[in-house]
Amino acid sequence: DGSSNDLFIAVMGVTGSGKSTFIARCTGQAVAVGHGLKSHTSEIEVYSFQYNDKRIHLIDTPGFDDTFKPDIEVLKTAATWLSEAYQKDLLLTGIIYLHRITDTRMGGTARKDLMMFKKLCGEDSFSNVVLATTHWEKVSAEDGDRREAELRTSTEFYGTMIRRGSTMMRHMDNAISAKAVVAHLVNQHTTTVLNIQREMVADKVGLKETEAGRVLQSDIIKRTEQLNRKLKDTEERMKEAINQKNDALAKELAEQEEELKELKAAAQRGAEQLDVKMEDLFREKDEKFKKAMKELENERKEKERVIDEK
Repeated sequence: DGSSNDLFIAVMGVTGSGKSTFIARCTGQAVAVGHGLKSHTSEIEVYSFQYNDKRIHLIDTPGFDDTFKPDIEVLKTAATWLSEAYQKDLLLTGIIYLHRITDTRMGGTARKDLMMFKKLCGEDSFSNVVLATTHWEKVSAEDGDRREAELRTSTEFYGTMIRRGSTMMRHMDNAISAKAVVAHLVNQHTTTVLNIQREMVADKVGLKETEAGRVLQSDIIKRTEQLNRKLKDTEERMKEAINQKNDALAKELAEQEEELKELKAAAQRGAEQLDVKMEDLFREKDEKFKKAMKELENERKEKERVIDEK
């Protein structure tokens, strides 16, 4: 729940871009990574600190490159939190998107994360975005300047966002620098409704019909087509091996076929997971929470039992 002195800012970016460090610099407290309820529910964490007369709440959002969480999970987690906030009239003051200046080129995962970020926000929210670069202590001034200019001008990276009002800033890994990023958003005195909030709450569309959902949907379609081609190829080679009585090869290809079928089934499950509306997300979250509480309770009982036995 928030009063007008409570401001909400989302912190996004790929794993390793420095989200935990940025948040720690703002709050002055170390950000715990992955234990307690968070690792059980993989929910979004909120970290708060006082800034002048405002209470700032930083929303730590997982990136679309998380090793342990498939993209669909990440999208569902973000969509659930953002929909719920919007329903309760908690509007974001802005979004901070972090990127390592040390990355010489933007790899596939970083590129996808940025694309998903743009779709989640939507162009109307770009003016409430700070694109903050991190890890400046690890590059020469010359390299850093060159990379920053490339990010700023290329439409593939931040070009379009900057033309639509996003601001680029450097985070120098200290409290003053982190708070300057926050201050930039606070001093705009505006809030914004993200694309995905408008889509899921106001327009009541399903997750797979949202712009962000469509990106993942087309990923799944591409992947399925790829797997179908591989399956066809494997089946043909298997027939040939059987005709030539090459049992060893036929067995190897049969195993390959099984693997491909499993991957295809996983892609199908992904498509089904995207087929949810806001109410479904809330219900899932509720079930997950109950399950997590039960797991924690069981852990607590187990610990007590062990202590009692001693």
